[in-house]
Amino acid sequence: MKNLIVIILVLAVLYFGYTMFKKNKVQEVVVEEGKKEIFDQQYAAVLYAKQAEAKLLAQSLQAKQSEYQAVNGVYAKDLKELGFDFRMKQNYSAAIASADNQTFEILITGNIDNDPAIDTWKVTPDKIENILSDAEK
Repeated sequence: MKNLIVIILVLAVLYFGYTMFKKNKVQEVVVEEGKKEIFDQQYAAVLYAKQAEAKLLAQSLQAKQSEYQAVNGVYAKDLKELGFDFRMKQNYSAAIASADNQTFEILITGNIDNDPAIDTWKVTPDKIENILSDAEK
């Protein structure tokens, strides 16, 4: 009878230890998932903040092209013709892909998170479009 009580106590202690270990492991997983979710949210916020640079660059180039066309009757074929100063050029670069007296297309590109995807924006006289978002997973 004494041996049976000892066996029951040992089994109870083992079971209690196992359930506490399992509970701690579940809590660790939940904490790690919570940390990952917070990191992902903060990382996404950084990427979208970097994209704000592209939007501002696009708006500036669009306005400069409109001014240039109003004065010269054609859109500029080179950024130097616009007299555009790249003070903000930290994450992106821009190039005029095409331009004539009717329309223009400017491409703004940048790798904002060091992966193979390139964040790409297309600027025309009436539209600014993010054609390939590097901020999306």
